[in-house]
Amino acid sequence: MNLTRAETLDDDRTIAALADRIWHEHFAAILAADQIDYMLAKFLSADAIRDAVERDGYEYGIVREEDGTPIGFYGARPTGSVLFLSKLYLVKEARGRGYATRTLRALIERFRPAGVEVVRLTCNKYNASTLEIYRHWGFERIESVVTDIGAGYVMDDYVMELRLTADRA
Repeated sequence: MNLTRAETLDDDRTIAALADRIWHEHFAAILAADQIDYMLAKFLSADAIRDAVERDGYEYGIVREEDGTPIGFYGARPTGSVLFLSKLYLVKEARGRGYATRTLRALIERFRPAGVEVVRLTCNKYNASTLEIYRHWGFERIESVVTDIGAGYVMDDYVMELRLTADRA
């Protein structure tokens, strides 16, 4: 597995295509199709990804198999001692094979020297399987939030944190 930082329009398009595939597959049981389409257009189009990188300081990247095949993506933003893990998604065939764990570890290794002490993320309250994975990794639920994202839609999430210690990376 390797991570490739998104730096080109082709990278952004690859992430947008992965997002479209993954979200329609994974979130169909949680969200209405029109909300999925709205969120993809608003947050995970190639233009939205580039805007988040250039305007908001996010880093997006592609998770690849050893042969270079794209199998997922991440989006993260370091702010002081907190790394906000905005996105970490894998195609169905890649789940359960350790890629997400290795991606999280690689991001911690990359940002920890800059003073990151906490990894924070949000997760849909009804995304039970993913919430269980985060708990297994040591994340704790710290807050419940409902965020208006426009067009009559909200994100109904838990905010979760992983406090990094000397033995946890």
